[in-house]
Amino acid sequence: MPAAHDIYAEQLRDLRRGHPLYHPEPRAEGPVEIGDVGYIKDGAFRRLFNVSRPPDDPVQRFGVPDDFVQLNLGAMDRFDAVLEPGPLHSRTISTISTEVGTPGEILPAEASFHFSCSSKRGAILMLETQMNRAEAVQSRRLEAYVIQHCRSWHGFARDLDIHIGFGDLMLVTECSKTAAWSSAVYSNNSTEFGLSFSVGMPFTTAGVAASRSLEKIGPVERRRSQKRAKDHDRPLPNDHTVFIKAYRVGIRQMYYRSLVSLFTKARASGPAERIREDRSGSSQSPSSSRSPSPPSTPSDTFVVGPYESDFYAPIALLALEMEVCSSILKIRSS
Repeated sequence: MPAAHDIYAEQLRDLRRGHPLYHPEPRAEGPVEIGDVGYIKDGAFRRLFNVSRPPDDPVQRFGVPDDFVQLNLGAMDRFDAVLEPGPLHSRTISTISTEVGTPGEILPAEASFHFSCSSKRGAILMLETQMNRAEAVQSRRLEAYVIQHCRSWHGFARDLDIHIGFGDLMLVTECSKTAAWSSAVYSNNSTEFGLSFSVGMPFTTAGVAASRSLEKIGPVERRRSQKRAKDHDRPLPNDHTVFIKAYRVGIRQMYYRSLVSLFTKARASGPAERIREDRSGSSQSPSSSRSPSPPSTPSDTFVVGPYESDFYAPIALLALEMEVCSSILKIRSS
């Protein structure tokens, strides 16, 4: 059975707001920030370092790669209150009734929601305060930086004895944050049932009378932020990162290593020479003179942009294989 954090990400990814973090609360070194390089494990983002901070900044608790170059992220767009307090949930979950009371920056104490759940699995995120969003605007600058430095990031993680699989490493370009929240994830469900939410008692099962029906309801895992907005006179900081968007990087060698560990079968693959084509379609050798251009992606590296929310490692690797095979055919036919 998939873990709760995997179900949560799978179900809320369809909202197209980025990758949902099952553990959005800030870590000891601070919340997720734009410019963070890291990976997601068990539903939480784990920072390795931040490209926009100096090497001696407190957030760089592991240090930085040997060839680290601090990056100016450029212009930022910040959007306050992009979402009002309320629920975000799987497409298969229906909202039956809502009593919000007086709307505002936080969910009122008298607010309550009732949901109908009929699918095998589902997830709900209840924003108890407004959600803000920030994103880096100059994406080409970030993409060029990723292409230039991503190999050293994998080496840095390896030196830290941190396992990074194909497509796991990412550079964060957008964060959506709130101050207080609750979540629920259910799985292995075989009957329709209800979930009720109120600020004082988040996510309780409802609408199932017979005990035999209760047995058909799969496990429901609930989480909530430690700080409650209703318990504080002053506004809480929006430092709980509920969604992120990022450049994701896959290197062929990393994927093959994962295959070795799974199937105990080694497979070697070297990068093929990349054939660049001009607009007319004629091929040029790498030594041909041409006007300067942004660095091209190495033929054994796969970079997925922050606006492509669905990332599947096998499909990414297949795209790499097809690209390299195409380049080899062009070389042999020339």
